[in-house]
Amino acid sequence: MRRLALAAACAGITLAATASAAGPSLSPHVWGVKVSGAPGPLFNAAWLLSIKDPAFTVTRNQAVGVRGTVKIAGNQITLRDISGPLACKGVQTTGRYAWKIQGAKLRFTRLADKCIGRRTLMTAIYTRVR
Repeated sequence: MRRLALAAACAGITLAATASAAGPSLSPHVWGVKVSGAPGPLFNAAWLLSIKDPAFTVTRNQAVGVRGTVKIAGNQITLRDISGPLACKGVQTTGRYAWKIQGAKLRFTRLADKCIGRRTLMTAIYTRVR
């Protein structure tokens, strides 16, 4: 009985160490930012980025702006716009970023993205909403 309890305790410690080593998760969460002072009035709004791998949604003032697919590999995320009034088209459809979470804050660093709108929004610092 004592060996069983010791084995269970060791397994629990191993699982806890594995979970903490993995670090904070990008998905499934909702991240928000309120932009003001941007060069164009379109960007000055309350934005939510909802990521639930393999999909994402961007809302502007509670209205869906973009729906698309997301691929997360390590600390990199690739977003591909599929639909929505603010979706990027053609060669601008896909953007790739590195991401980092510190506490409840999320920051992106552009790796490759030709979409000016997405690039503008991805420079903001997001806060985890849920």
